[in-house]
Amino acid sequence: MLRILEAREIDEQGRLLGKRRRQPEEWYRLYKENIPQNHDLKAEKSLLPRHASGIPNETRQLVVFSKRNFLSKIGNIQYLIVAFLEAPLLALILAWFTRYETDAGYFFSENKNIPQYLFMAVVVALFIGLTISAEEIIKDRRILLRESYLNLSWFSYINSKVFYLFGLSAIQTMLFVLVGNIVLGNPEMIPAYWIVLFSTACFANLLGLNLSSGLKSVIAVYISIPLLLVPQLLFSGVIVSFDDLHKSLTRRTVVPVIGEIMASRWAYEALAVEQFSHNAFQKHFFKAEQEISDAGFKVNFLIPRLENVAQATIRKLNDSAAFHELQNNLKLLHNEIKKFPENNGLYPFEYIDSLKIQSFNETIGEELLDYLTYVRLQFLGKLEEGNRQKDSIYNSLLTRFGEDGVYRLKSRSHNSKLADIVQNKNELVKFIEVDNHIIPKKDPIYVLPESDYGRAHFYAAYKRLNGQYIDTLWFNLVVLWLMTFILYAILLTNGLAGTLDFFSREIKNISRIRR
Repeated sequence: MLRILEAREIDEQGRLLGKRRRQPEEWYRLYKENIPQNHDLKAEKSLLPRHASGIPNETRQLVVFSKRNFLSKIGNIQYLIVAFLEAPLLALILAWFTRYETDAGYFFSENKNIPQYLFMAVVVALFIGLTISAEEIIKDRRILLRESYLNLSWFSYINSKVFYLFGLSAIQTMLFVLVGNIVLGNPEMIPAYWIVLFSTACFANLLGLNLSSGLKSVIAVYISIPLLLVPQLLFSGVIVSFDDLHKSLTRRTVVPVIGEIMASRWAYEALAVEQFSHNAFQKHFFKAEQEISDAGFKVNFLIPRLENVAQATIRKLNDSAAFHELQNNLKLLHNEIKKFPENNGLYPFEYIDSLKIQSFNETIGEELLDYLTYVRLQFLGKLEEGNRQKDSIYNSLLTRFGEDGVYRLKSRSHNSKLADIVQNKNELVKFIEVDNHIIPKKDPIYVLPESDYGRAHFYAAYKRLNGQYIDTLWFNLVVLWLMTFILYAILLTNGLAGTLDFFSREIKNISRIRR
């Protein structure tokens, strides 16, 4: 048709000329003459059909993401083998090689390696939790880029990863605890061990997901894992005592802040305290031994120290060169004397407000010594009462189980090495003085913390919050899950990636300015 329209004239020699045979006007005239004009096309107006493939809601997306994630995992046989054999194999290795036996055979109570096993269990939970989550998002980077044009829910995608990882961690930690505790002969503590290690692994899962979301290469992710794990080891309170850290980090009264932000500290402390205080044997004696320890410390260490300070203060009342020493002595006496009625229900010291450099005199000093004698007698009574309670409990166990039964109960539940650690028996210094306060270092497991905000010394059996004492196991678990939730919130907002991008831009801007 186009050739007909464009047909050109030819000259006498048959050569094509640049002129059409028919001009456009002639073609239009022919069209008007030969084509009927009675047809009138009208477009029908109608609504566009509804899109059959709209974006599903967040719940549906969560299901789809979870199904896709699950199917991709079960199709990888090598991944499944490693995922489900890693934890029990590590448990078998750790438990078998730490199963210390005496010449008489194996007894859980005599196993010197239980504290080390507890710490390594925490390390395994952190390591496995990190490694199984470190690639979860970064390996989906291309898929996420392709699906970004669909405006799919990041919330649903992240939750699909979290639910899967939490489920896998629950299975892995359960396998670890079952194998490890059975090999070590400690099946009674399986539930407590599992809930602590599972919570620790969940924290590590979220930490790994943040790495996977924030970093841009797998190499960067795996290089970052040691940078996160090493501080967890160093500041757990196990490798290096909190009291022995650099003086800028430690206060020696409570766990330093650097330890408070380490999941390893909360997890290990929960395991150690729970194993000691709530095993089948020790749980009967814990309250009585706590009373004995508290009264014994005050009778044998605290009150003699306060008496020495009071006597030294009386002797140096007229020594002007000892002004600062007297001032510190009176502050120490004031701080410690006022605790007796607050924590032990004793009569208050009548002249407590006179323990100041301006008003203290020899008469008040003698009254103070008499008051300390009264306090000593009260705690001697509590010490005797605690010993009577302990003997009564022991006799009731003898009646119930017999002598051999009580011995078997202790040998399979109570661990002597762990008891030495949580009672600090290897430490010769029984107390220290910090900021005009006397801080017990003897039996930390039995010492009640004074802070009302949950802070405490290491191995405290209870944490104090708003005037209420809470078991360390449950308090530490709450802290672990709060830390996990913070990481979850950072992940939802992609906070790590945003922070790294910000610093990257700033560094580039600084480089441009210097050029």
